[in-house]
Amino acid sequence: MTGAARDGGLDGRRRERGLRGRQDADLGEDARLGWLTPPDDAVALARTLAASAAMDKAELQAMGVRGRKFALATFAPAHIAASTLSVYSTLFEGPG
Repeated sequence: MTGAARDGGLDGRRRERGLRGRQDADLGEDARLGWLTPPDDAVALARTLAASAAMDKAELQAMGVRGRKFALATFAPAHIAASTLSVYSTLFEGPG
């Protein structure tokens, strides 16, 4: 699987099938936000679940905090508006 970090995790820099959106804030190689598992792959899912079960509570909580921070920054109304305006500007004016 491309774009997946060790143990099937998704780190803060990589993108996978558009799930990551913009990457303005570099979260670092170890800034895991969750896991990606290929569809219809029971073995990969089992490995991902085992990796998540092996994490301690503090690691899981830290991942949740990073995920929330990423989501709030990425999907904030001001960011969505700026991104939409950028797309329209590119369509009407052409690439910079």
